[in-house]
Amino acid sequence: MLSYVIILSELIILILIKSLGFSEIDNMIASLLIFIFSFSFLIDIQKSDRFTSYAEAITSGYLFRIFLLFFDLFGSNIRTLPQSGADSASFYYNARELAIHGRANRESAFAKTMSYVFRVIGVNRLYGQFLLMLLSIVSLIVFILTVDGLNIKDSTKMRAVWIVCLLPNFALLSSIFLRESIITALITISAYCIIQWMSGGNSLFAVAAIAFSTCSCLFHSGCIGITIGCIVCIMIYDYEAHRIHVSAGGALLTVLIAFIASFVFLNYGDSLLGKFGTIETLSDIANTREAGGSSYAKYVGNSNNPLSMVVFTIPRIIYFLFSPFPWQWRGGSDIIAFFFSGLFYLITIRNAIIFLRRGDRTNRGLVICLLIIAFFCTFIFAWGVSNVGTASRHRDKMVCLYGIIYALTVGVNIKETDNTVNNTNSYLRE
Repeated sequence: MLSYVIILSELIILILIKSLGFSEIDNMIASLLIFIFSFSFLIDIQKSDRFTSYAEAITSGYLFRIFLLFFDLFGSNIRTLPQSGADSASFYYNARELAIHGRANRESAFAKTMSYVFRVIGVNRLYGQFLLMLLSIVSLIVFILTVDGLNIKDSTKMRAVWIVCLLPNFALLSSIFLRESIITALITISAYCIIQWMSGGNSLFAVAAIAFSTCSCLFHSGCIGITIGCIVCIMIYDYEAHRIHVSAGGALLTVLIAFIASFVFLNYGDSLLGKFGTIETLSDIANTREAGGSSYAKYVGNSNNPLSMVVFTIPRIIYFLFSPFPWQWRGGSDIIAFFFSGLFYLITIRNAIIFLRRGDRTNRGLVICLLIIAFFCTFIFAWGVSNVGTASRHRDKMVCLYGIIYALTVGVNIKETDNTVNNTNSYLRE
């Protein structure tokens, strides 16, 4: 594809410029490179046979993110975008300091990663932010490839793709200088791999699912929930019968992966699970701070004993996924966050409950496994945050995972309504 050649050529050009002694990139040069790539990418999408049905959705999602990218950096005097501000500025400042001086006040995995990029191509926030935005496009493409292979109606696939491409909060987080794009891409690829494993039992896909989810832990330790969920699914899912069943092969593979995961965490746990490194009691897990107007800590309790943790887990998850509720609204931004973020997760969970109660056989095992993966990660994040802004950022790390669940559970099963569709390329069959 032309866009691959363009982006590689641009990176080579920037590396050459950096080698000449120019440590920083001018915004005019960065803008020109971004527009050249964008033009080539949109041409590729329009000409691609694989994405013919989804070309308009991808194009709209891409242009939406490009607009937000430039507005974040050059339109902040008009209005600061939600989720942008102190955090994104801090991440950029620390990445820049690491790249130029080799030290910074806060040397997080994300800041170190971006500092390596800046050391190679030169420092420029616009282009660095653009590369992060491209990772969200990778997430969208992997999401589309996943959904396109599911045994569901084409109209349902299209609806799910349009929704995920244009969800405002996801687009915002994809377009500013935050780690969310990297984590979302790793989680989405992990979900794709686990579904591929479920479709055919290729062990390499199972290992890849664990590997990508483990890599996401480098940027936020709460993502360990994805890894745990994948291991559980490998243990209980029979890919030959396409149903939930504890098979000998699945148990053996689970033991092998658990052994590898244990080795990695025992040797590199400080890097992967730094946030949980000082936990001594259950109360250390829960974030119960009530500071700030967006806090919902008073509604969701604490975890100072096992019983409290059991009792308050459901309220924690509800507020984490669906807030801000009307009684929490402080203005237009909260209303937008509810209708264009929380409501998506509310509808998805509602659809999943109806789907499971309805007793559909097709895709049932897949839906259960994806819900297990989503639950473990949601559980960890729900106990780790207690305010609307942070919750909306963390839950959108899993937006493509929930998007797949939405696609599988909305409406009626394809095999019961449309016998003319060729299902030979579907992941799961009866």
